[in-house]
Amino acid sequence: MVDSAAISGETHVAGGDITAAVREPRFGADWWQRGVIYQVYPRSFADTTGDGVGDLSGIIDHLDHLGPDGLGVDALWLSPIYPSPGLDLGYDVSDHARVDPLFGSEADFDRLVAEAHRRGIRVVLDLVMNHTSDQHRWFESSRASRTGPHADWYLWRDPAGVDATGAPLPPNDWVSFFGGPGWQWEPDREQFYYHTFLVQQPELDWRAPGVELAQWDMVRGWLGRGVDGFRLDVFNIFLKDPRLRSNPTRPGSTAWTRQVHIHDRDQPDLPALIGRFRAILDAAPDRMSVGRHFRDLGRQLDDDQIVGELAADHRPERRVAAVAAVPIAPPVQVDCLAQFGHARRPEPRVALHSRAGDYPPHPGLGLGDGAGPPTAGTRA
Repeated sequence: MVDSAAISGETHVAGGDITAAVREPRFGADWWQRGVIYQVYPRSFADTTGDGVGDLSGIIDHLDHLGPDGLGVDALWLSPIYPSPGLDLGYDVSDHARVDPLFGSEADFDRLVAEAHRRGIRVVLDLVMNHTSDQHRWFESSRASRTGPHADWYLWRDPAGVDATGAPLPPNDWVSFFGGPGWQWEPDREQFYYHTFLVQQPELDWRAPGVELAQWDMVRGWLGRGVDGFRLDVFNIFLKDPRLRSNPTRPGSTAWTRQVHIHDRDQPDLPALIGRFRAILDAAPDRMSVGRHFRDLGRQLDDDQIVGELAADHRPERRVAAVAAVPIAPPVQVDCLAQFGHARRPEPRVALHSRAGDYPPHPGLGLGDGAGPPTAGTRA
C-alpha cells in the first residue's frame, strides 16, 4: 500500500513555467558528458539571511558568477536539500519530496531552477534512496506496528534467538560501515531493523512494492519541477539478499573489512531496478543520472569487475564488449565510493572514481571524455 500523503508529485510554481527548456545551453543531450558540473553544498555556499546557514537564495544570487559569463558552469549538482536532522550532512532524509525550510521555501527552489535554466545552467539533485532518517514519517509508521501501511517498508526481521542473558540476537552477521552492529532492536515491534550507516538511518526494503512505487513518484515529482538529473547515493546497496544470509568472513582490521560483502549489496536483480529508474528519466528529454557505487576502502578491482559490476546495462553481450574495449592498467585502486552514469544514449556509460591514470575516449562507452581521469572523491 502506498501512502499518498507521504509522496509529493506536485509542482510548486513560483511564477513562469519552471519546466521550460534550458535557454541556450552550450551542449545538447550530451551535456553531462561534455559540460562542467559544479557541486554545491548549500549549507555553506552563500547565506542571504544572516543565520549562518547557506540557502537557495544565496545560490541564485551567484548564478551569474557560475554561468556562461563567469565560471562557465553547465550544471549545478546540489548536495541534499531535503528536511533532515543533519546527523549525516543531510544524507539522513526525513522527507525526500520537500525542501528543508533551513534552505528556503518550495518557491525558492522553483525560482532556482527557473533562474538557472534562464542562464543555460541545468540542475542535478542528490537522491538518497537507500535509507531514510528515523524521523521520516514512513519509519515512524513502520516501527509502530507490524500491520500498518508502512509495516514492510524497512528491513525488519525477527531475532535469531536469545543469548544467555535473554537478550535478542540479530538475524545475521551484518555490520554497520560506520562501526558496530548493523542491526538495531526495536522494542515496540520486537524486531530488528538494519542500517548500513548510522543507527538513525534505517534501511528501506526495496523488495516491498510500496517502496519502489513511492520512490518513483518522488522522482517524477522532481522531474515535473524541472530537475535535469540525479546523483544516486550508494545505489548498489538498495537491494539485499532476499534470504538475508550472513556474509562470509576474511581477515581484516575492522568488523566491516572482516566480511566479504556479497549478501548486503550488489544483488543480481539490481540492474533491473536501475533500469526501471532509468526508464522514468528516458520519458523526459535530456535527463541524466549518475550513481555512487559503495565499495570497500582500498579494494582492488580488475577491469571485468569495473565494467561488469559498475555498468548500468549488465546484458552479457555488452559486458563482454565493454571489457574488451576498456584497457585499464591493473590493479585499479578505488575509493570506497565510485560514480557511474546510468544514461542510455547511445550506450551505457561508466565513470569511475579511481587512482588509475588518464582514460582515453571510448566511443559508445564514454569512460571519461578523453580530457583526463574522472574527478576523485569520497563521501563526506
